Amino acid sequence: MSRLAFALLLLLLPGRLLAQGWELQAGDDGAFFLGRIALSGVSGFEVLCGGRSAQGLSPEATGNLEPETTAPGTFRILLGEGVIGPAAAPEAP
Repeated sequence: MSRLAFALLLLLLPGRLLAQGWELQAGDDGAFFLGRIALSGVSGFEVLCGGRSAQGLSPEATGNLEPETTAPGTFRILLGEGVIGPAAAPEAP
């Protein structure tokens, strides 16, 4: 899965972003797993995937009651103000 996500990012991102370093975070608390990659030095750009852990612990046992999950075989791209800029102020009537 991580190879597919990385390959798609290589196709989608402009060259100047590809020159940046990547930070990888991965974890499994027994109830859910999460993998996340983000561009170093660029706030607001992340790609993540997550789901139920193979360990099978209940969310109540781990305290992870609001996990970040994706459908099997998919990932989520998160874009923030650091990438797309702040929201425009509403125009006065």
